[in-house]
Order: sequence, then structure tokens, then C-alpha cells
Amino acid sequence: MVTSTFAPQGSVNLVDLRYSVSQTRTNFTRLRGKLEPNRDKGPEADFITLICLICEIYRNYGDELAPVRQLHPSREKQYNKGATSTVSHTRISRNSESQIARGTTSTKSELLIVKRPRKSILERQSYALISFMTELRVRTHPPLRAHPHIAQFRGVGWDFEDEAATIPRPLLLEELAPQGALDNFWENWKFVQMNFQSKLDMCRDVAEGLLALHDCGVVHGDVKPENILVFPRRDANDTFILKLTDFGHSVFEHNRHNALPAFTPQWCAPEVTNSTNMSFLEMKATDCYSYGLVILSIMIGRPFYRDFEEVEGHKQDDTMLQRAIQLIEKEDRENNNSDFDVGVVHSLLHRTIRLHPKRRNMNLCLNIMSRLVCVQLHLKDVNPDNQLKIRQDQWS
Repeated sequence: MVTSTFAPQGSVNLVDLRYSVSQTRTNFTRLRGKLEPNRDKGPEADFITLICLICEIYRNYGDELAPVRQLHPSREKQYNKGATSTVSHTRISRNSESQIARGTTSTKSELLIVKRPRKSILERQSYALISFMTELRVRTHPPLRAHPHIAQFRGVGWDFEDEAATIPRPLLLEELAPQGALDNFWENWKFVQMNFQSKLDMCRDVAEGLLALHDCGVVHGDVKPENILVFPRRDANDTFILKLTDFGHSVFEHNRHNALPAFTPQWCAPEVTNSTNMSFLEMKATDCYSYGLVILSIMIGRPFYRDFEEVEGHKQDDTMLQRAIQLIEKEDRENNNSDFDVGVVHSLLHRTIRLHPKRRNMNLCLNIMSRLVCVQLHLKDVNPDNQLKIRQDQWS
């Protein structure tokens, strides 16, 4: 009797099934049922306030932005879909004064991302309206507007929510990332063999972007690969630069919120799903935990949760760090020819994926990565037999 080596028709591999389930709406950002009010009693979020904010932005930066105009979804190419917005891209042309002949104009065009709120933005105290205004405030804040690891804001457009064209809807324009978001990058750019230093550079990019936000009194609130864009690095082949995007769920320190307005289950810190009363310092620590999970995913080249049977339990019983280290060591064993530096990754994870928020420290992570650059320069002049000992001493 011969036994077939082929799986029965209709059978499903459990790994594939777990991955398929992970791609459902459970991976979307979840909005909390009740928004915490601003305690500073500032201006309420309404459409007039939004228009005033847009006018102020264009008065300050209008020469650098795409002019406000109506955009048509039928002329755009679908890019992505999220829980709170749909994303497409289109080519936008603009006229500018010629640098060659005085009194003449030249036409320039660029591909831009267009983000459309999925829900009505005109409802009073609508979260879509609050989210849109939050995006504008973060992206146009001077220290963040030109930051190399914050996606560049390119302007505002508009269309209509209804077919009768009676309900206007503002749209956010953003620079186009050639490689897309980090989650798509892993799927579409598998052929790129990245060395350890290139991956570490990616981790450093994200840390610098998050620390810039924190220094400005802003918590991102939803750090995950879908909200990290990938751009080619100009100074080297097959290396990339990362930029943070999607600040609609961010929290400002001066508004004194009690909780994050939204979270994504797989990527959030363990306390986010339970706590409804956090200080701003504690909310910054949630960004750090999510950042650790992003580090883990960058190092293995895929979303970390594909390798976990159960994620939330490991977070709550404080075994996530142990599981993450085991996964890193397994990855290192299976890639014998890689230049993977397990000690460095251990040090980064020990300062991020911790149950207690006070044990997380993104500044130390950035110091570790900066120190590694100095170590590598030093190792160039060291006997190869002594290099391993120096590495071990450095990260022990």
C-alpha cells in the first residue's frame, strides 16, 4: 500500500491559517468607545476650527505645499486600507516661478499619497475630525515638519462624502514612500538580503523619530509596521530609511489625556488594553514597548506574532521578553552565514519589551546603537581573535 505524500484536498496548514487570521481586522487600530475630553478647555474641534487651522498652515508654508484642490478617487490608484482611512496615490502638478526666465512659470509634478477619512468628518466632536486636526498639528509643528524620520506633510485636498456633492471632506496629502509601509516591505522585497547593520539602521531611524515626538510632548500611540514608511537610502544600495506616519491617534502632553484614544492589539503595550488612567510619562512608555516589538520584527524580517501561538498572554505574564529572545536565538541558529549580533538585539529588547513601564528606555536603545558604530570603527584595527571578546564585554 502506497501512502500519498500530498496533503488531502481542502486541508490547511496551521501556520498558514494563523497567518491568515492575523491579517483580518483584528490587526486594525481599535478606537476606544469613549474619548477623554481635553482638560485645557481649548477650542472645540469643529469644521470652522479645522478651516482656520488649514488657512494658518498655508499662510506659513503654502509655498512648499501642494495647492488646495478637489481630488477625484476615480483618478487615483488604490494604495492601502486602514481602520480609519483609505489610502490612494495620485500625481499632482503645480506651477512655480521659473528660476531661468524672469516672469515665467514652470510646471512640476509629484506622486503623493491621499488619505481619506472613512467616517464623516463634519459631525460635531467626530473622532474623524479630531484625528484629522491632530495629524495637521503634529506634522506642521516646526521641529517635526522637516524631521528626517517623520513622513513629510505635502498639503490638504478635498472632495465630497456623498454622491450629491453636498458634504465636503478634507483630505491629507503626504509624500509617497516608494517601498510602501514596513509590513508590505517584508512581503514585496523578500529578495533584498539585508545585513545586520542595515536592519539596525532601520531600528535607529524609528527610535529617532519617536524620541523627536516625545521631546515635543507628543506620544504616537499606535506604533506598528503599518505606520512606518520605507524609503531608499541614497548613499548605499539595498539599504533603506524609515519614517513614522499616521499621527491621528497621537496624544499631546498639554492636553492632559488620561488614556490613549486607540490601540492595535498585537503591537500595544500590555497595560494599554486594561488601563484607563495613565500619565503622559506612562503613555510614552507604551510607545517604547511597541518599538521593541518593531525591533524584533525588523530583525527577523516579518511580523513577530506569526511565530507566537498566543500574544496577549505572553505580554501579561511577563514572558514576552523571554519568548522574543528565544526567537532571536532561533533565527540566528538557522542563518549560520549571517552577521547577526545577538548580544546587541538582547540589549535592545531588554530595554523595551518589559512588563513594568519604568524598565523601558528608548534613549538607552539609541545610545546602544550609537555605541555600536564606535565599536565597529574600533574593531577594524583589532586582531580578529579579540573581536568576539570585545563584543561580548560591550553588550554583557
